[in-house]
Amino acid sequence: MARQTYARMSLYYFFFYTTIAVFAPYFNLYLASRGLSSEQVGMVLAVIPLGGILMQPLWGMMNDRLQIQKTTIFLALVVPAITLLLYPHLHSFPVYVLGTAVLAVFQSVAVPVADSMTIETAGTGHYGKIRLFGSLGYAIAAAIAAALYKHYGVSEISVVYGFTVVLALFGLIFYPKPAKMHSGHQRPALFSGMIVLLSNKKFLLILCFTLLITISQAVNSNFFTLYYHALGRPMGWLGIIYALGALSELPFFFIIGRFIGKYGAERIFLLGGAIFLLRWIVLCFEPPTWVIVMMQLSHGLSFTLTFTAGVSMAAQASARDNQVTAQTVYNSVNMGLSAIIGSLIGGVVLNQFGPRGLYGFAAAICVLGLIAMFGLIRSTSARSD
Repeated sequence: MARQTYARMSLYYFFFYTTIAVFAPYFNLYLASRGLSSEQVGMVLAVIPLGGILMQPLWGMMNDRLQIQKTTIFLALVVPAITLLLYPHLHSFPVYVLGTAVLAVFQSVAVPVADSMTIETAGTGHYGKIRLFGSLGYAIAAAIAAALYKHYGVSEISVVYGFTVVLALFGLIFYPKPAKMHSGHQRPALFSGMIVLLSNKKFLLILCFTLLITISQAVNSNFFTLYYHALGRPMGWLGIIYALGALSELPFFFIIGRFIGKYGAERIFLLGGAIFLLRWIVLCFEPPTWVIVMMQLSHGLSFTLTFTAGVSMAAQASARDNQVTAQTVYNSVNMGLSAIIGSLIGGVVLNQFGPRGLYGFAAAICVLGLIAMFGLIRSTSARSD
């Protein structure tokens, strides 16, 4: 892969993940500051992955057929930014749900479409080395966002998000033009790629088993800020905690490709899930702030292993003409459906049982996923022998 191509793809990932860093960790706090209860916050947050579940596969099939990846990402950046600027004028729970649904339809497709383009251009072996710049951008933006929101308040989230979207659009301009996945007028039928994926029994089992582990991750992603706030810990550390988590991903994204090639994506995912489990157990006991900070350093290993292995499993299940569909289906289940379940149940658990109950639930559901994935790996190995 040419250095120029590598640099242009890395530039986009760096700027794009700044949009996530200034939005995702703080959107729940913004909603709470507008007067929503924790259960209402959970229901609003669940709308985002629900939009992903409904729309991501459709976006994927459209992109595989029409090859409109960069146009799709442009819409995924611009429409949410405009929508979020209208939030200060919303004043009722149903309207927040509607506004967030508009966000979800577009925002959720940016990651799987970009990942499919990157894998097609660079391959799974180089994907991690490009994706690490996303983590670097996230870390820098998370630290800056924490300082901005502390000084100006989380009410300025729409302005901060809009600024990072402008940066991401700049990166998108320089992203290499994706290669055509089919030539001439021989375009696949709209639903053909989906039919092939749904007939792959192993892929369906992987979706089910990884879902259990990513539900536990979604609980943490959606409610860690509220968990931390409920413990009465210093909010000034929050940006540092998120920045450390993102920075800890960098070395592992750089080397993960060779380990997936050696041990297989399923085993790497299993290892990442086990590290998640250890983290949830520790957080369940409401440890001191310094322990929470140290546990955040384990995020880099656990997230990098599960995220990259998941992208690799989706790529392995797809053919050349349904790559985007495979990534969007995997993403809709493990970033969409998992987030819905995590948001809805997590909000109720936090409200009824407090911080300790929240991470007790996360640990329990993670254990189920690890047992199921281990069983799948054993059965696959037995058949190959």
